[in-house]
Amino acid sequence: MDNIFYDKLLNIKTCVKNETLVETANFFRYEATDYDDLGVLLNNYIVEDDDCLVDFGCGLGRVPFFIHSLFNCRVKGIEYNRSIYMRAEENKLYYNCNHRYPSEITFYNINAVDYDIEDSDNVFYFFNPFSINIFSKVVSNILESVEKSPREVDIVLYYPDHSYIYLLENQTYFYRLLDIELGERTIRDDRERFVVYRYNPFKILGGLKQKTVIESYSFTMRF
Repeated sequence: MDNIFYDKLLNIKTCVKNETLVETANFFRYEATDYDDLGVLLNNYIVEDDDCLVDFGCGLGRVPFFIHSLFNCRVKGIEYNRSIYMRAEENKLYYNCNHRYPSEITFYNINAVDYDIEDSDNVFYFFNPFSINIFSKVVSNILESVEKSPREVDIVLYYPDHSYIYLLENQTYFYRLLDIELGERTIRDDRERFVVYRYNPFKILGGLKQKTVIESYSFTMRF
């Protein structure tokens, strides 16, 4: 699947040179998920039309636009960089030109830790957008939201950082639902994969209560 071809199909522009989008100590350089890889994910992971997906570090919005185009579900993008956020909003204007009704896509220009997790948010997507300390706080926010409004939630990691995996598997009750490899690339680099984690507050053995405070951790297409 050609990235430029699908950008044109969706009437958006997400194929940019990385060097124009700088990173900081806590927020990493923008890089979009390949459309091919999104296809592999969605051949293995089911998205429902009543889901609400939140993409943390959404960049120019490729994942939100692609997911919405296929499933017509609510999608949100969180982007800290102001200039990138403005370009995502511009993409939304062009994307909506291809739709009869305005899309349910919302972008937020805020720090990820300041995003208020809504009761309808249930799928959270991460492509290593920021440091482990910020990730741990975001996960804590998700769990606090689930405690207030019990529901099943998923975390989808693309090219997962080992520190992200360690935190989820050792400091929360999230369990590994899916491990989706990307062919020979996964053999060459173990991080070339998707890992999906799920938390269901109704299925915790022994009535254990979900942890809501996490200590900072240092260290072929069907469509």
